[in-house]
Amino acid sequence: GQSSVPQDLGEVSVVNSGDHHTCAVRAADGQLRCWGLDNEGQSSVPLYLGEVSAVSAGGYHTCAVRAAGGQVSCWGSDKYGQSSVPQDLGEVSAVSSGAFVTCALRATDGQMRCWGTDFYGQGSVPQDLGAFVTHELMATSRTTTFTSTASIETTSSSPGFRRLSLRGAVNMSGVVVRD
Repeated sequence: GQSSVPQDLGEVSVVNSGDHHTCAVRAADGQLRCWGLDNEGQSSVPLYLGEVSAVSAGGYHTCAVRAAGGQVSCWGSDKYGQSSVPQDLGEVSAVSSGAFVTCALRATDGQMRCWGTDFYGQGSVPQDLGAFVTHELMATSRTTTFTSTASIETTSSSPGFRRLSLRGAVNMSGVVVRD
């Protein structure tokens, strides 16, 4: 099941759980591993994927950002187009998969793009939303991308670094951000 972590997984840099499956990026090599329900292929990582920088496990699909080039790849159920990445999407900094919708932040301009179902407006990005702010957080040996729409307060802690505090939709403090 999805709660049985593979014994040979090792240290991970990113983890995300969907409805019935979980995925993690191995810290040592950036390779993605998924486990749990695989009835729509959502846990079957494509062989071509290579190293990834981000992953989002949705309802019955999974999407990942490829480390080389920042392209999104999705697999699993595509009943509502949630795995059909728009051809003109380009490089992204983050991806988020819901039950039947996927959204990503374009790296070039911070704009959000969504595809898949729009039954309740979840795939319709408000025109006045504006660009998102993306920050690179320093992990132990790998760089992790974090995206937030919350307000950001910084205080200097040492040359080249800032202490980041987020308030609002995200509550996380004490993270070191490299300039």
